[in-house]
Amino acid sequence: LLERQWDAPWHFLLEKVFDLCDSEALTTTPPRFAAGRLPQALPGGDKAANAECEGEKKARQRTSPRRVSVSVLDFSAPRNFIFLPLWVMKALDLRPFSIVACKWERLPLAGHVTLQPTSSAFVRAVQATGRDIQKVLEEEIRHYSSLTANSVIPVKIQGQTFRLHVRQIQAEGNAATGEDADHVCVQDSDVATTLLPAKDEERTETAPSAVAQGRLTGEQEKQREKKRTEDTKHA
Repeated sequence: LLERQWDAPWHFLLEKVFDLCDSEALTTTPPRFAAGRLPQALPGGDKAANAECEGEKKARQRTSPRRVSVSVLDFSAPRNFIFLPLWVMKALDLRPFSIVACKWERLPLAGHVTLQPTSSAFVRAVQATGRDIQKVLEEEIRHYSSLTANSVIPVKIQGQTFRLHVRQIQAEGNAATGEDADHVCVQDSDVATTLLPAKDEERTETAPSAVAQGRLTGEQEKQREKKRTEDTKHA
């Protein structure tokens, strides 16, 4: 990356190639990993590691983006290595020694971002500060150089970490047309935000509907049983 004259701001798209949890990767692990790092990182050998990883993959339902946009903080990592924040590793389903493809990309400026807290505790924490929630959102997302649709980013409110699901993003000038983007640049952009109800609030709202549906089904079952009884008497 240092050998190319990239234009600022430096934004890159990361995409997972494979990691040590992939069956194909385990059979083609580079010798330097197989002879050195792999046994230390995954005690018990390839079979145990493969079984553990396959179990995790079956239990996990992947809804994260295929690519995540990132920027450069510094160049202190060893050659051919990059250090990533935990939320990026979770988004791409990465583990230590996973291999990723890194591509420079010029991202459009952000125009509008729709966010959804994973917990209603986020809203209560912001309200406790007495500040406007929209201003808090706009300030917090400016800690990120770029945003990726369908990623989950951490934000801090008074020292407590909360997570926001990036539900929808639109580039500058596309808000009127409603055209969505996969990645946008937040740096040096005037971005507007919309906050959706928290995920746990959605579950609470849908619960009564499920109960009502269950009662309706029970009433229908009673009617059917009554009809069967009447049919038997007539028979």
